[in-house]
Amino acid sequence: MTPSGSPKVAEAAAKTKPRKPSKCSACGLVGHRKNSLDCPCKHQNLTPTDVPNPPRGNQVLASVATIIKVIYIIYDIETTGFSKILNEIIELYAIGLDNKGDELAGTGPFYSLVKPRQGVSDSVAIHGITDAKLRNESDFKTVGNAFMTWIKKNIGNDPCTKVCLVAYNGKSFDNPFLLEQCQIHRVEICPNITFQIDPYLWVKHQDYPYGIIRPHNFKLATMYKYITGKDLDGAHQAMADVEALVNIFKHPPIWSKRKTLLTRLEWSKESPVSQEEALTVVAEDETCWAPEEALAESAGSFMEADERYQLAEPDPTDKDDEEGIPQQTLPPKEGWITSTTFEGVDSPTKFEEKRRTIIQSPPATRTKDQDEPSIPFGRKGIQHAPGSLNSVPKAFNSVFTQRIMSNVVKRTNEYGSALKGADWKDVTRDDLMDTLSVLWIASCQRRRDGPSAWFSEDPLINCPPIRRIMTGRKFARIMRGLHIAPVDADPADPNQKLQEFSGALLERFRDLYEPEQQLSLDESLIRAFGRIGFKVRVVTKAARYGIKLYVLTESTSGYVLNVEMYTGGAGHIQSEELKKTTQVVKRLCNPYNGSYRTVYVDRFYTSIEVIKELHESDLFVTGTVMANRIPKHLRWTNKYARDKPRGYHECHVYTFEDSKGQTIVIGLTIWKDRKPVIVLTSDGDCRPTGSCKRRSKAERGIIDLNRPEIVRRYNEYMGGVDFADQRRLHAETRLHGLRRWWIRIFFYYVDVGIENAGILYCAAKKIPRKEWPNLLELKKQLVYHFMGSRIFAVEHGLPPADENSILPAHHIEKRYAQKKGRDSRRKCTLCLANGKYSKAGSVCAGCELGNGCCLPFCVEVDRNCWRLFHQMPLAQRERVVEIYEAGQASFLGRLGPPATKKRRK
Repeated sequence: MTPSGSPKVAEAAAKTKPRKPSKCSACGLVGHRKNSLDCPCKHQNLTPTDVPNPPRGNQVLASVATIIKVIYIIYDIETTGFSKILNEIIELYAIGLDNKGDELAGTGPFYSLVKPRQGVSDSVAIHGITDAKLRNESDFKTVGNAFMTWIKKNIGNDPCTKVCLVAYNGKSFDNPFLLEQCQIHRVEICPNITFQIDPYLWVKHQDYPYGIIRPHNFKLATMYKYITGKDLDGAHQAMADVEALVNIFKHPPIWSKRKTLLTRLEWSKESPVSQEEALTVVAEDETCWAPEEALAESAGSFMEADERYQLAEPDPTDKDDEEGIPQQTLPPKEGWITSTTFEGVDSPTKFEEKRRTIIQSPPATRTKDQDEPSIPFGRKGIQHAPGSLNSVPKAFNSVFTQRIMSNVVKRTNEYGSALKGADWKDVTRDDLMDTLSVLWIASCQRRRDGPSAWFSEDPLINCPPIRRIMTGRKFARIMRGLHIAPVDADPADPNQKLQEFSGALLERFRDLYEPEQQLSLDESLIRAFGRIGFKVRVVTKAARYGIKLYVLTESTSGYVLNVEMYTGGAGHIQSEELKKTTQVVKRLCNPYNGSYRTVYVDRFYTSIEVIKELHESDLFVTGTVMANRIPKHLRWTNKYARDKPRGYHECHVYTFEDSKGQTIVIGLTIWKDRKPVIVLTSDGDCRPTGSCKRRSKAERGIIDLNRPEIVRRYNEYMGGVDFADQRRLHAETRLHGLRRWWIRIFFYYVDVGIENAGILYCAAKKIPRKEWPNLLELKKQLVYHFMGSRIFAVEHGLPPADENSILPAHHIEKRYAQKKGRDSRRKCTLCLANGKYSKAGSVCAGCELGNGCCLPFCVEVDRNCWRLFHQMPLAQRERVVEIYEAGQASFLGRLGPPATKKRRK
């Protein structure tokens, strides 16, 4: 065999003197790597042999690549929590597999419980292991050494055998956790543990072909049922999880690609392998699955359409994904081997055409299953990575971006500087957040008094948390200059007072969230009693008097998508031909033209004209209608309705033409409950009927009434705006004595932004709707996050005395602060060891490093890292300090504030 390359290289290689290859005296293997003879087992005792010369260059012998033997250790751990520094392992189970997929003979599985140094608390609900069960078990140092000894027995005397750890989500959780615990407890890791395989990364990042339903989540129990068709008994127990993982790992599509999934472990001391070398790590007697064989083996588990579709349906009881698994999705890679198609659908393009045909068909020709077709108008729900919205403060910062808040600060400084007789000092974003926090605290307490009482020195009427944030004079000065519009805005046009701020904020609302198919449009009322030219009176609203807003929301969640303020009869007139209500509906729904969504409105907006105008924009309308807006021969009179029984209904279908000449099919439904109800719709068939329960005085109980399906849909999807108002009124921001009406609108937009941030947070965390926090709970979390260290006094007391009690010398000192122009705070020791980033202004006076610096810790309301650190065992504290020194060596400075610059003479 001649080396590949140019003819000159081949000629030079032919003239080279032949070298006698060598083999290892320890294992008898011949190795060759980059023009040098070397044993693959890293032995250096090489002796000459009569084996033919190996090829030169950068080629790798196939015999060398096939001599590396790999065994697979499939294991799972149960822990007391997710932090690899603070928490510990309490259960470990492992099984060894050879290259053929058979269990290793002679050793059997490994199982042991571990007694933690700290008690088991909240994690009991996951794995069901209690402190009483672990009382007589060994610590991790004993169990870890036994586990490494068990691995060495499986390796035997063959030094070429490498160990590959296989764990579900092991790359992110199990393997780093095991490594950290071994380092804390001084457990020597077996040097042959070199590779790792994480099946979770493969099953989640694959492209499921068209026709194979993608699992609704990638939990271990879900994938086990997806592949085997059986339920997993004893989930979140190490033994059951390992048995399930063995079935997933040996599944043909995964087992045949296991060589491509090999990655080097972080604790491996050998030189990192290249991609080509890793792909050639196979066994001598290994029989790999060919693609055709994998197709034949996997056909039985993926092609059973009926069973597979039932298994892939979402489980309403599932709340969170697998513990510790990141929620961000990656672009699909190489997909499943098998594929199939839905019945009656040949390709995605034809599938979309079929749905479009369903939408454009007349309501009278639709079937019951076609009432609410799913339109492919984009991915619904949050449009950003869930990791950026997994907390309320993060969601708030995503809604109120730096650009929006900076613009408010800019307009406030411009307006404050233009005030007459005012010694104005420019405000910053921190000052603006302080002002909003004061208003949030007052709204959480539902105070009806004013700032004069909040900042009073009288302890009977003042508010201590507010007084710790800012002074009353500063609050009054900022509120006097607060502005969100340019100074040269036209004072006669009310919309210019809000256009700049509301336009940017509403656009941000729509960028972060894509609504579902059903939208709700209604009006909202902001309480106001001042002299406002466009103030209205709405008896059906709780405020009764105030400023009216037209609001478009998502029907199911109440997420606000668009808002328009009513400014009087002459405002927003764009066409004399269309009615004002029709123009309002068109402007609010303009961002969603062409999306084939259904807009639910009440009888104030519903008319034939609205249906025609929105039909041209590919939108549907459903709503109750006034009797004077329908054909005269269908109008119900009181005498006619009195003669009909309760539950009686009529359905009529009409066709109209819009301005483009397209045919519009409109369904009219008349139903009598206690009073007649008339519903007009351009979406769906109005003829299917259902039943509902109503209370009857004549029957003295509950009766069943026939009810058209369109009435049920209207009742279900019309209440989006009312749901948003109901959540907002729990802690509405108010400030009595305001003379500028647009400040109330500004407070409304801030409250709506917090509500939308809460919906984004719940969508990212998959929280059920019944457990959604209202505006009061959201404001409390924001105040705790932004002002927690300022409104609550820091407790310097020590915890109760026990075996891990803190020494008297260990106390908190405030040494660093965040001032204007500089931030001298340091990274928290415990947060940095856990892979987080948070700045701390307090240090522990008793914890000094070698350079004399004290360790900084977070001491806030929601977390007290100083207390947690000193309650940890000594070994864990030493490990935390070691990680902190390694990560902060270049950032540690001297204590105290930085030296002031010398002034030039």
